[in-house]
Amino acid sequence: MYAGVGFTGVNWSVAGKVIRASDVWSTARLSVLQRLSPSTAMACAYNFDIAQSVANVTVGFMQGLRLRLPTLFSSRRADARTPLPTDSLVPLVWACKAESSGVCSTALRGTFSDSLRWSVIVHKNMLVEKSAFQFGVSLSMENDS
Repeated sequence: MYAGVGFTGVNWSVAGKVIRASDVWSTARLSVLQRLSPSTAMACAYNFDIAQSVANVTVGFMQGLRLRLPTLFSSRRADARTPLPTDSLVPLVWACKAESSGVCSTALRGTFSDSLRWSVIVHKNMLVEKSAFQFGVSLSMENDS
């Protein structure tokens, strides 16, 4: 169970959340997001574990990318050519974050046909010398009704 509150402006967001687990309020979190441009944002989060008295700070950023797919759709007749579709742009988001615990992560996220969302994630603990890179893939489906 959690209780939270958030406020959003034109180019910023602030949110706070308190989490209750096992009949104890165990974690408090404060997050701030600043949009620097329509496709770029930075975020900072302060997470405090009340039970263990441990604080964790996370700093991250994300950058939107637009790739144009190669379009080789042209008819054989010159007079019947169709214009190139404007939806041939592929929206991608590249995000990175670093935590004070040493965990650094990066993700590349995208969509297929506005309903299937995918991401490829890589993270590693930079404070542990023999820490291995960990990879993950995420798929989710969304439907607007």
